[in-house]
Amino acid sequence: MARFLLLVILVTTLFVVWSKYQKGNPEQKSRILRSFLKYGFWGILFILVIMGRLHWLGAVVAAIIPFVPGLFQNLIHKFNPPQEKDSTENSNSTSSNNSPLTDTEEALHILGLSGDINSNEITPEMIQDAHRKLIQKLHPDRGGNDYLAAKINQARDLLLQRINK
Repeated sequence: MARFLLLVILVTTLFVVWSKYQKGNPEQKSRILRSFLKYGFWGILFILVIMGRLHWLGAVVAAIIPFVPGLFQNLIHKFNPPQEKDSTENSNSTSSNNSPLTDTEEALHILGLSGDINSNEITPEMIQDAHRKLIQKLHPDRGGNDYLAAKINQARDLLLQRINK
């Protein structure tokens, strides 16, 4: 009888969640799916503890697991806020709210270079080397963000243009 009751509860829950999932927009669908998986995981843990298949301490430790990724995401967003993305931008261009660099001194400062660009104290190789070192640390694929990578790319492009003039 208990198994039949669990089956009825499961089927009813699946039906309700599926109907809400079908009506939602993509953001709501993602939230519904995450909630369903989290609560489903906790329900399975509860059933395993009740049936004696899992010790309650193991269930408590396992129940904490859904919170750990959220904890890390909150820490990442605290120190590295997400940037708005433009669907038409490529990896070398900036989004519409970023102004392009126009000052040579600022570009030199961004790349960590010092000297006079007009008197050939700074070579294209020095610019490329400084750019490579910085972009390896601050690239979005390595934990940096799009804004910093775009500024570094702009600084390199501006300095190379000024040298080639």
